[in-house]
Amino acid sequence: METFSIGLATDCHLDDDFFELIEKAAHFRGLTTYKIFPDNLNESLFNIEHNNIRYLTFYDRASDTSTQFLKLYSALIQEKISWAPQKCKQTDNRQRA
Repeated sequence: METFSIGLATDCHLDDDFFELIEKAAHFRGLTTYKIFPDNLNESLFNIEHNNIRYLTFYDRASDTSTQFLKLYSALIQEKISWAPQKCKQTDNRQRA
């Protein structure tokens, strides 16, 4: 079984730069990362369910916007890992009259 320090999930290519920053910081500290996108979701789920890979911490930016990633959430929640879900909050920063 291969263990990764941080798992990262996203369903949006706009996260690429953000995830690259996370990966650079993690690698600088000797941590390993594994990214899950829609393209490798099924392969990743297979590997998780068959105990081929595991994560110590997981940062999720996908399951609250893509139902296909809910399977990932279900698979990982059984592993009792540290889970950092991304909760989107819309705010209105305009000045009120």
